[in-house]
Amino acid sequence: MAKNTMSIGELSTASGLSTHTLRYYEKLGVLKPADRAASGHRLYRSDAIAWLDFVLRLKITGMPLAEIRKYAQLRAGGDATLQSRLTMLELHRKRLVSNIAALSENLTALDLKTKTYRKWLKAQQASNIKVKP
Repeated sequence: MAKNTMSIGELSTASGLSTHTLRYYEKLGVLKPADRAASGHRLYRSDAIAWLDFVLRLKITGMPLAEIRKYAQLRAGGDATLQSRLTMLELHRKRLVSNIAALSENLTALDLKTKTYRKWLKAQQASNIKVKP
């Protein structure tokens, strides 16, 4: 095995993704093996770790796998697709900023509700205190 390549097991360990997930991403076209060993096993370039890290960031931030797949296809197209990739990432960023704003509003509402419950519980506890004669 060449120094700049790794097996699917090594990539799994390095990326934190299961071999099943790596094979699934390969099937979708999100991840491509660099080559196959003489034994037929997949070999991945060492830069696949950084690529998978970015894929996971897209996924965690809500980009659907279909869009990640499209992005991966554009990426495979090289420099001619830079504008298309930039457009996709800018659109995703706008959605992410909108989601963050919505989450922040929901957090504020939740904080207000929990503050109200604490106030009610404190009042309830104060009214149940009995003074000993």
